[in-house]
Amino acid sequence: MIIGTRLVAPSGFGAMPNDCIYYFLRNNWESNKVILVCFVESASSTKTQIIALPRQDFEEALRAEKLKVVEGDHYPPWLKAVSPLSTQQLERKRKSAKKSYAERMDARYLAFAELVDKRSEILASGDSDSIINAYAKASRPEQNSGRLKLWFYSYLIFGRKALMPRFHLAGRWNREAKPYLNKFGRPSSKGRNFGCNITKEMKEKIKKAYVKFRSQTGSADEIYTKSVCDSFECVAIELPRRRRGVIRYRIIQPDNLPYPSPGQFWYWVRKLTDARVRAEELKGKRKARAESGYEGKFSDRVMNLNQRVEFDGYNITEKLEGVIEGSAVDGFCVVRAVCVMSGAIVGIGFAEGTENREAYRMALFSMAIDKVTFCSLFGLNIDPDEWPCIGLTDNILFDRGPGSSYQVDDEIEWLGTLTLPPSRSPQSKATVESSHPREKQNDDDLGAFHSDKNFVEMSKREIIQVLLDNAGSDARGRMLEEMYLAEVPATPNGIWGYMDDLFRNSGVGIPFDDAVRRFLSKHPATIQRDAVYLYNRRYRSPQFAQTGIFDDVARTGRVSVEVYVLVMCVRYIWIEYEGEMYQLDAIIPVAAAPGSAFISLGELKEIDQARKKAAREQEDIRLGAQMFYRNRLKDETGKDWDGGVYKKNGQTKDKAAVRDEADYKRFLGKK
Repeated sequence: MIIGTRLVAPSGFGAMPNDCIYYFLRNNWESNKVILVCFVESASSTKTQIIALPRQDFEEALRAEKLKVVEGDHYPPWLKAVSPLSTQQLERKRKSAKKSYAERMDARYLAFAELVDKRSEILASGDSDSIINAYAKASRPEQNSGRLKLWFYSYLIFGRKALMPRFHLAGRWNREAKPYLNKFGRPSSKGRNFGCNITKEMKEKIKKAYVKFRSQTGSADEIYTKSVCDSFECVAIELPRRRRGVIRYRIIQPDNLPYPSPGQFWYWVRKLTDARVRAEELKGKRKARAESGYEGKFSDRVMNLNQRVEFDGYNITEKLEGVIEGSAVDGFCVVRAVCVMSGAIVGIGFAEGTENREAYRMALFSMAIDKVTFCSLFGLNIDPDEWPCIGLTDNILFDRGPGSSYQVDDEIEWLGTLTLPPSRSPQSKATVESSHPREKQNDDDLGAFHSDKNFVEMSKREIIQVLLDNAGSDARGRMLEEMYLAEVPATPNGIWGYMDDLFRNSGVGIPFDDAVRRFLSKHPATIQRDAVYLYNRRYRSPQFAQTGIFDDVARTGRVSVEVYVLVMCVRYIWIEYEGEMYQLDAIIPVAAAPGSAFISLGELKEIDQARKKAAREQEDIRLGAQMFYRNRLKDETGKDWDGGVYKKNGQTKDKAAVRDEADYKRFLGKK
């Protein structure tokens, strides 16, 4: 029989109580004895008891099922709780360990090492306990005989691992099991018996007081003082002055009733409340979450592309170049839409100045249409595989500012869920937050960088930045195991292509004309006989001219209409006529500067204001020039610009008129 095999006596066996568990230790064939060990657990210790049975009685008890063989054990009963953990793991969980588990196990083994070599003689003697007791008394330093027997027999049954200290059982003593008058713990500096034990009633008061006075703004001292004042009726008094100018105070209980110290108060608050909930109550959800552990990836919760898309904006810190004077102007906001599954940037929008709803609508517009078409509106030519992301999502996460005013009723055909994150909670949309380009900051430099790009040129740069991020960002954290086997590049574009080929795409496709109607903003314009005018810039297309609209307008003068505009680039506009959408091109003179067609709506308005200002100035110049040169004529001739006499019956042909006409012809050399 294997050493360490457990045997249970369900109906009692010999002098042992019912349901006692024994461990088979030795079968001594020479003396026909079987030796069993029983570990007797008590409240404070574990004792061993040796039972030597005649082999015949032992075998008879097995046949009669007075003893039943149970599975073999690898650990003694008192180490069952830590048996799944390795020694290294147990070491890491200890605090302020003076000796390691290995050192303590070695020290215990050395205490009875000589007995191990004589184990056969000791067990065959019939009085092994006496031999071990004598050995313990003769040891230097002297050993406790009961503890030495426990180590020796445990070692013979389970091996060296049984010598591990049972530190995991420390601290389980129930202090409330018996009433104690003396205070627990070390003596206080204010007196040996200063302080009090925390009773069950005091624990309830501590918890109620904490719940009542917990605060995200109040300090721990404020919560404690309010609690002991309210629940324990404590007061603050001024102590007698030992020297002039030194005033001291102390909290007391007027009726000399017990109250908790600050350490006791917060100890039991930690014991009686949940750590996560307590952190939110004292620090706020945002700070508590920032200091909490990692809770997993957002991409683990989705299985399709476009199943969830996060939106967020960031500001361009560079000063841009003005379109007219070339002076430094403030940058703009870039809004990105990021697919949680792949990490790919699926849409981009721009807004002059601060983040607004217009930028989010532009990002949705870019998501809905083919990216080759979208980039062409800014004068960029790309390959379809450089930005393959097409389609809207029915589950979007907006930022609180623009999202709170977004009209979802108009998007009911495609939008399923619009989520707003908690205020000041960037972790709620960590996917898009982590995708923003990072700029290296220099706190010592207070200057500003003046870029050589205008709004549209900077928009082109941000679009190219999207192409760069989708093609080169590290997306290994989002890769599935089968993607590695399929040799999919660990980039957002690689994941997108793999998932899209499997039709695992929740994107909602809409026609281009519908995307224009839904997401582009309307602006007033006029149709005149030659073109459509938007802030005095002319737009025209052959398809729109074939409708005959310009011939109709020529008879009426002009017609006020509304056109759809991509605010960050007005190279093209769209107009709806008789239910059909037409794209109009800007008419740019050949002599215009290169790239002047690609400007933003704000710049177009600025040019229009400059044009109106020039018209007003031209009026002043025209009137001033007219007066100046009319006066100059009078100075030169002494006569007014329109001087003369009006004759009612026209010119008379008298002899004087005939002579004047002859003189005039002679002056011109005519006959």
